[in-house]
Amino acid sequence: MASFNTNEEICGYLDKISRLYPSGIPRSLIPKVIPTVAAAQPRCALLYVVEEGAASEQLATLAGAICTKGLRVPLDHCVVRSVVSADIEGEGLAKLVSQVGAAVVVLCGSSLAPGEVAQLGGAVILTSFSLAQVGQNAEVKRQFWDHLKLVIPRIHSLGGV
Repeated sequence: MASFNTNEEICGYLDKISRLYPSGIPRSLIPKVIPTVAAAQPRCALLYVVEEGAASEQLATLAGAICTKGLRVPLDHCVVRSVVSADIEGEGLAKLVSQVGAAVVVLCGSSLAPGEVAQLGGAVILTSFSLAQVGQNAEVKRQFWDHLKLVIPRIHSLGGV
């Protein structure tokens, strides 16, 4: 397997091989991501649960729009990431929250009850509906917006938004 020095090189590699895997690139082929040094701690993170290998560009676009339009946080201050259920089971969620380093984490599509707000590792965690549900159902979208309103004041209190 090739060696990568930057995230840009990894993205280029994934772009090259993506055409070979129309159902998604197997996790075993994705090289370990090199941590990047962020200019500032992210204000929020939007993590959305997907089936193994089922991350889609449409869900990523929706997640980005939720950050920029709904939460009114520039993407350079918000982490948007797809996760699989196994990544958030047991101590996985605490580890993920620690890795992300955001003060507010919105977790979409977990088995946890939608609309719940909790503290975990110094971060505020909001659980809500899956992005697929939000994109397809107007009532779920309204409830999702009500959930976001629970953490928006916290995000904005972090300044610069």
